[in-house]
Amino acid sequence: MAKPHNETTFEAELTRLRTLIENLKDRLDWLHGAPMPLDEAKQQVTERVRAMAKNDPLMGKVGYFCRPGYGAHDLITAPGGDFTSVLCALMPDLIEQRLHQILEEHYRTVEAGPPMAERADRRLKLEQQLFDLELLEERLICDWERERGQVYPRRPDCNPGVVLGFWDKEAA
Repeated sequence: MAKPHNETTFEAELTRLRTLIENLKDRLDWLHGAPMPLDEAKQQVTERVRAMAKNDPLMGKVGYFCRPGYGAHDLITAPGGDFTSVLCALMPDLIEQRLHQILEEHYRTVEAGPPMAERADRRLKLEQQLFDLELLEERLICDWERERGQVYPRRPDCNPGVVLGFWDKEAA
């Protein structure tokens, strides 16, 4: 049987574990929505500008300028009034350069996350650490409950699998 806990030690250890759990949950939330690294964001911009330039219908209409009575306004009228693809087709390097500058300015105000290729592994490691901490928390509470014959309240967001003992072959 586990060594009896005095209330102060139990509460201090439980508070410590719950703080670590909350910090890990915050890190997982941040990792999920963190901006990609600047170089990856720039690459994404470059790919999008190039794709829009390549798919712009303007480039296939240039021959219409050769026809009598065809006005330039007909050529550059964009569907829905969106000239983004037209501008990307006419000035891809300039558009890309300006968007990269805007990104650089924005990244001075945010914390970029790890490379996208590494995020799944990092998330798994953090989730394992979270599980391990929640397991320590549950074992601490179970020891306290056994010693006192009382039920101790769990966190509302606790992992039900940990509380129900799915991790423990003896409990199953």
